[in-house]
Amino acid sequence: IFLLSQIQLSNLIKALTSLSPSCLLFGFICYLFSYLFRALRFYFLLNKEISLKDLFNVVCVHNAMNNIMPARTGELAYIYLLSKHHNREIGEGLATLFIARIFDLISVSILFFISFLTLGGVSSFIIKLFLPVFSFLILTVSLFIFLLHFGKSFLNTFKKILRKLKIEEKALIAHLLRKGEEVTEFLEKIKG
Repeated sequence: IFLLSQIQLSNLIKALTSLSPSCLLFGFICYLFSYLFRALRFYFLLNKEISLKDLFNVVCVHNAMNNIMPARTGELAYIYLLSKHHNREIGEGLATLFIARIFDLISVSILFFISFLTLGGVSSFIIKLFLPVFSFLILTVSLFIFLLHFGKSFLNTFKKILRKLKIEEKALIAHLLRKGEEVTEFLEKIKG
């Protein structure tokens, strides 16, 4: 509402009508294919147990919610839709979303690295910033891969720490641990 209040409706209509219909159609087709590929990714992550058509619908709602809701809380729409409409456990939704985000982060990291290498005339500030940013990306991807391969033992170690702190039985912590066990169980299933 705030953004729409800052622009004049006539300018928006003028900008939209000045666009070439063929460019709009091409953009729409590219957008459609990107959603189809996202649905295909989840189709394989869920071991082809939900139809591609159903997953396409889930992906469309999930991405719409991501664009509308603040702080990426729209990610919960994917988990909710899998749980309510396809009788999947929350842990499975979390696990497949987690792996999808790993792939996204790897893709963005590769694009970031390639774009940095192809830039010409980069300021010294950007060059100084490159190493910490790239190191952070590598560390994050490594952490995700570590959790993918060692999630169960990591969770067991975390449980031992909570047991020593005597907070393992608190309702919220116990609930989070159960969900963590579900996620690691499904990560193992996807990995195998």
